[in-house]
Amino acid sequence: MGRGVKVTVPAGALGEAWRGGPQAGLSMLLKGCVVEALTEPQAREVGVLIGRSGVADTVDAAVAEGALRRRDAVVTSNRSDIERLMASVAPPMPIHEV
Repeated sequence: MGRGVKVTVPAGALGEAWRGGPQAGLSMLLKGCVVEALTEPQAREVGVLIGRSGVADTVDAAVAEGALRRRDAVVTSNRSDIERLMASVAPPMPIHEV
């Protein structure tokens, strides 16, 4: 994307956003993004976050895991769960609500 910012979209978050089938606007946005698959080691870390935070949403936990691993900011519509997940293991990274 512009200004040298690399946007990473966890594959699970894409799945949630893609509900109902192809979306032209989302498809255009994704051209400038990296869609990140969930590896087994990452999935294990997601489970750790879920266990420590009490937040049950696996996709939110994958978003938090990736942000913590990459030291990235998060753009989300679910700030409270992302904050709880991140705070369970480290100081939260910047979170921006949409």
